[in-house]
Amino acid sequence: MRWIDHNPALALDPIVPGDKKTQPLTPAQFEELLAATEQYDAIQRREIDKFGRQLKTIFLVMRWTGLRVQDVLKLPRSALRGNALSLTTRKTIVPVVLRLPDHVVSALNSMPRRAPVHADYFWWSRTCASQSLTSVWVARIRAFSKLLSFKDDHGQPMTFRSHMLRDTFAVEMLLAGVPLEDVSRLLTHKSVRITEKYYAPWVKARQQQLEDKAVAAMQKMGATFSVTWA
Repeated sequence: MRWIDHNPALALDPIVPGDKKTQPLTPAQFEELLAATEQYDAIQRREIDKFGRQLKTIFLVMRWTGLRVQDVLKLPRSALRGNALSLTTRKTIVPVVLRLPDHVVSALNSMPRRAPVHADYFWWSRTCASQSLTSVWVARIRAFSKLLSFKDDHGQPMTFRSHMLRDTFAVEMLLAGVPLEDVSRLLTHKSVRITEKYYAPWVKARQQQLEDKAVAAMQKMGATFSVTWA
């Protein structure tokens, strides 16, 4: 618009997108995560600061649906009918119907409502913006994560983030044999390439699964393997 003499952005280096992939949780890590929610409440001095029950339910819903945290936080109670959860995702604006395991449904239905949460919602008061709601809970999750001692595949410390549960859902579905294209639809991605890039991390379990399939296929072809390997 020529309000200034030059474009200051020209002095900036181009932004290069990173290829770092979020590490999904192992089943043992997920159980540790749930157990830590009770420990979290036990160390709180004030009753008002005990959010362990709410955190546990958030983690369960994310793990078993692959939903983003902002979608979970704004879930209305009317979205849950039996074992079905119906909503429209906020980021991709896609209507979905998800099936919840019984123990996740039980966690949602038994979670007590806390002030100032609106009676029609699980976590939202309806008086704050979505971004503010997400920021509050992300801060609580960050404080909670200090109780965890997760390590990645290489034995290095791994900081927990709620988005890991979305990755866990995707990877576990892939390990269970669900095709990548179907996992992409469950995650409401617009392209399967997005799923390939971000939600199919090459964890040890998937690599071993592929190796086992390759060996089984070669054995059918008449090949033998006299040496075992780890």
